[in-house]
Amino acid sequence: MDRIYMTCLDCQETPDRAKVAVFLKGEPQHVDDLIDFLGNQDIACSRFPEEDQCHMEELSFFDDGFYVTTTAERWSFYELRNYIQTYANTWENDYVMQHSLVQNLLTCDENISFDDAFYVQIAKQIDSCEDRYYMAGKKISQFFDGIQKLLCNNLKLYWVATELADYTSQNLRYLSHVPAKLPKHDISLKISGGDDQNIIQKEIEFNGETMARIHLCPGPFSPKLKLISEFVDYLILHIDDFVYGIISHRREVQELKDKLSALSNDPAIRTEEEERRERQNMRILLLGSLQTSAERARSIFKEYGFHDVKMITDWNKIKGHDANNLLKHRGRYDALFIGPVPHKIKNAGNILSKIESEPERYPPHIVLRNFSKNLKITKNALENGLQQLIPKLEPPCCSPYS
Repeated sequence: MDRIYMTCLDCQETPDRAKVAVFLKGEPQHVDDLIDFLGNQDIACSRFPEEDQCHMEELSFFDDGFYVTTTAERWSFYELRNYIQTYANTWENDYVMQHSLVQNLLTCDENISFDDAFYVQIAKQIDSCEDRYYMAGKKISQFFDGIQKLLCNNLKLYWVATELADYTSQNLRYLSHVPAKLPKHDISLKISGGDDQNIIQKEIEFNGETMARIHLCPGPFSPKLKLISEFVDYLILHIDDFVYGIISHRREVQELKDKLSALSNDPAIRTEEEERRERQNMRILLLGSLQTSAERARSIFKEYGFHDVKMITDWNKIKGHDANNLLKHRGRYDALFIGPVPHKIKNAGNILSKIESEPERYPPHIVLRNFSKNLKITKNALENGLQQLIPKLEPPCCSPYS
């Protein structure tokens, strides 16, 4: 699986915008695919200029990358990173169903009828699309990207595009399309025109409300209209309530934010759900022998909202851990907790001395000590360390973006 690393750069001239460098280790064509996908979501991307690449220490480990410029009100750093990583995790999934009936669709036999095995397979594919929504921090564009690929790849379509109801006005607006490499402007014109007889339109409705509209452009190897309609109708039958739930929830959250903003005169209100989700996306390393149980340590991290925690507590494993993997540009961890460790570990010697002498090369870090200032990972030391860490987790860019 491709590895993604991101880092914030200096603020742009406009104070509510931030520039992020995205580095990728993996297949070269995946960078183009990722740029196309983000571009369709109105996330501005640009390749690294050659003059910048020669100064980038990250490119000694990563293969390629690009810049992302975005706004403070739309993303936090950790939300954007999780959104990009979730998409990258799907590169090995072609969304093609293996059931023999799907292959028979290419015969254009209108008498084909879907059986139970087909329904089981498509239900599993829909579940995986819903999982993407949650893993991406409840971003509906990730869900529909999977749904569109499911349709496009199995029905051999030229392209699929989706319009989604706006959370406030309820008007339908462009959301995304696949393949992402096709120009967004051209697709938007086709779906807004509505007079192309070759394009099939299917609406997603629930409780009498139109929540989305799917546009499908069949290709020369697509099955006939009857089979395409049956396929899409069955899929919509199994996602309409999910889409309705998402839109209803977002409307309620937006109404709450509007009320809180009016009361506080602060337009950048963040809910507890958003802050909790951001911490859940952070990757933490605990390195050192424990003076409390591993279960207790994990529960303390979870109390503070951190769920993705790797703990290396065995003395021999600590000795063999590659200190280079702690470096910021390796992109493995967002924060480090260091307790009692051997005087020498792989590729570092004394890791504490190395981190203290070059703190800028490492993620935010906390050295855990007890009340006597001795290196100890106790319950109290861990809780104190977490309280010290949280203020350090602000991304190194303008404050509105954090």
